[in-house]
This record gives sequence, C-alpha cells and structure tokens, in this order.
Amino acid sequence: EDEMILYLAGMGGENKKIRSYVLEHYPDVGVLCSYANPKEFNSLVETGFKNIMMDSGAYSVSKKGIVIDIDKYIEFLKLNSDKITVAVALDVIGNPDQSYKNYLYMLDKGINNLVPTFHLGEDNKWLDLYCKKSNFVGIGGIAGSVTNWKLYYPFLTRIVNKYPNHKFHCFG
Repeated sequence: EDEMILYLAGMGGENKKIRSYVLEHYPDVGVLCSYANPKEFNSLVETGFKNIMMDSGAYSVSKKGIVIDIDKYIEFLKLNSDKITVAVALDVIGNPDQSYKNYLYMLDKGINNLVPTFHLGEDNKWLDLYCKKSNFVGIGGIAGSVTNWKLYYPFLTRIVNKYPNHKFHCFG
C-alpha cells in the first residue's frame, strides 16, 4: 500500500534556511511547486528534495491571463520524470469537461503519475470519474473562495467518506 506523503507549498521561496531545516529534519516530506515558476522547481531539486509534486500552475496563471501549453507541460514532465514524484493534470478552472479531457490526454501521452483535480462546486460526476481512474485526486477551487471552514469541512468529509481508500490533496 502506498504511504501518505505530506506535500508542503511555498518551499521554493527565498528562505533557504527553512528549506534546509525541513530537508534535514523531514527528508521524506514532499514539496509542491508550480510549472508556472521554473525557478522554484530548480531550487527545490538543487536543495535535494526527493518528493516533488508538480502543479500545472493553472490557478496562478489564470489570475494573470496566461495560458499553459499542455504539450509543453507534458514535455517538461517527461524530461524531469526522474525528479517528479507526482504531476497534477492541467485543469481548467470553471470548465470541468476540459479538465477531464486534459487529464485523459495527459494519461494517453504517457504521464502515469498523474493527479486529476476536482473543484469545489463541480458536479460530483467529475469526482466519480476521477476516482474510477485514480486513487489520488486533487481537490481545488478553494483558494480565494472558501473562507468558512464550517461549509468546507462537510464537503471534504463527504468526499473522504465516499472514497475511503483514496488519497486526496487539497489545493489552496
């Protein structure tokens, strides 16, 4: 059975002391970085992290009006497959049909360590489709939208109860 890995965000920033401390004391911890920030990825690799989750960066670039080229993202993932533990499928916030198509496309192109993302507010059919194909699913649509844990907690509880044998990563 796969062990659970905690992935920390924000580890690619300027504070090298924090990165060094985490790596020294928790060498198996995972780190999350964004394809939209190649310097972050290089910094984490150079520091010596072994469990890297590569996020497509869809949320970050959507806020800047930039579009990610899925084929370039796939090429990047393949070139760095020895350094990336988990890759997040290129999702399109607000377009679950396209997110699912992107996920299937990336699987078809040979990206096997792929995590699809289900977003808060999407029809549960998308979660069901992802959970049929993967035992590890991302939960997105949270950043900037969820400020009330009394609403968010029951949402997560329903997901975990419905799929007790799956792993989930909450973004945002």
